[in-house]
Amino acid sequence: MSNITFIVRYLLFWLIYFLVNRLLFVLLFLDEVTKSSFLEIIKVLPKSIALDISFICYLLVFVFFFIWISSVIGFNRFCKKIAFVFTIIFILISSLINGGEVALYTEWKTKLNFTAISHLSNPLEVFSTASLSHYFIILFFLFVGFVFIIMYKKKVHLSFPKNDTRNTALKVLLKATSLPIILGLLLIGIRGGLQAIPINLSDAYFSNNLILNDIAVNSNWNLFQSIFMSKTNLKENPYQNHSNKECENFIKNLYLEKNDTTTYVLTTKTPNIILLILESWSADNI
Repeated sequence: MSNITFIVRYLLFWLIYFLVNRLLFVLLFLDEVTKSSFLEIIKVLPKSIALDISFICYLLVFVFFFIWISSVIGFNRFCKKIAFVFTIIFILISSLINGGEVALYTEWKTKLNFTAISHLSNPLEVFSTASLSHYFIILFFLFVGFVFIIMYKKKVHLSFPKNDTRNTALKVLLKATSLPIILGLLLIGIRGGLQAIPINLSDAYFSNNLILNDIAVNSNWNLFQSIFMSKTNLKENPYQNHSNKECENFIKNLYLEKNDTTTYVLTTKTPNIILLILESWSADNI
């Protein structure tokens, strides 16, 4: 019973955390949000629940594993500390994600994704282009994260299940079977239910006002899904299908083609051509 109590508290804690961050996002982009009616704005809440729960269930898989180890094997203090550190790390990561997303949204009008964080490979570029307001936003969301760390420590983590050493045959059986049962339920939560297709971003979309859809999508779920979908980009260039040697040979063979159908307009085969590119100049200005 103590396991269920902790899981429910853990779930509610993260739901409240995500809700507060959404409200902050709404306040920071109030002009764009209020282009929609109040009835449409409040639809964000029910539409956001599924993705929120899906991400929380990912976290609970790890946390419950240590709860189970604590109840079956022992090491309660160690397991409790690991679960605490894990949760604190993700609160801080979430704060950085939410702060970075607000800063990015002011420029790109999009949620934080793999494309955005890939620019961190050149950190000097990123930090040199960031304004003072961007730093303030991230620090503010980190402050909110620290407030929730204190709340978690006082209201949730204290209920971490204690190891009951008085094991009976029934208790041993319940402990042994609780792992696959709870993990199975968490898996259902991760995929968003028992429907044929697992939950995805489109499940949170409901409005013609794009910002409402972006608010409804869980920022953590969106970023980690974007990284997972683009994981090949972390290892190599996804657009490179042939080696440099193969490309050189291909181009060389093109030049060696006997049936050259090129139409020559100029009198020289190697003209000196200069291209003047006026970036962002409209046709009207030209």
